[in-house]
Amino acid sequence: MRSMTMPFVCALEDAAVIRVTGDDAGRWLQGQTSQDVLSLPDAGGAYTLFVLGTGRIRADAYVSRFAEGYDIVVSRNVQATLAEVLERYVVMEDVDIVCPSLSVLTVQDVASEAPLIGFDARPAARLGTRGFDVLVGPDARDAALAELTARVVAVGGTAISEAELEARRIERGIPRFAKDFGEDTLPQEAGLTKLAVSFTKGCYIGQEPIVMLEHRGKPPKRLCIVEGQG
Repeated sequence: MRSMTMPFVCALEDAAVIRVTGDDAGRWLQGQTSQDVLSLPDAGGAYTLFVLGTGRIRADAYVSRFAEGYDIVVSRNVQATLAEVLERYVVMEDVDIVCPSLSVLTVQDVASEAPLIGFDARPAARLGTRGFDVLVGPDARDAALAELTARVVAVGGTAISEAELEARRIERGIPRFAKDFGEDTLPQEAGLTKLAVSFTKGCYIGQEPIVMLEHRGKPPKRLCIVEGQG
């Protein structure tokens, strides 16, 4: 595989945001997702999974913490469905779930956060290196992309298309939901436990089959990288 460590910026047309706020946002979200969101520092972020009761993956996401709650960046194709599912699990908690109209730009392979100063940047290591998602209003999207591109180019980087981003993802062996794994897949089968699953955080929906497989079982199949010539 080729090594690509030059910083780059890309507009994620497929990305959308679910926002969770309220006094109980952290404690409630902790019970919905595989990652330990309560341990995230302010402005911290992580890759996570939302799973079915069977432990199989409903959706993957990049979750980040901010002053009022949490933002969850997901594929636009699953945004509405996942938000609706999450709403069903709000019972007596002080939790609000909305789908704000935000655009997502991503800056990956960055050595420092200097190009991101002044932007609403959230940690999101999409290619296994240091990276951030930048959330902007739709009216500010084009201006933000132009400014970020200029800053990234100034430090030796470039702007790329989503097709180029997809090629880099494949070269680095980063699995993608709905491409390499889906709702019939357990986290262990896709090799996602180290990236997205906490085994110390406590209970969440779908936890039991994931933990049992991790400690007592063996995945019936595994996603792997195949490299060849041509």
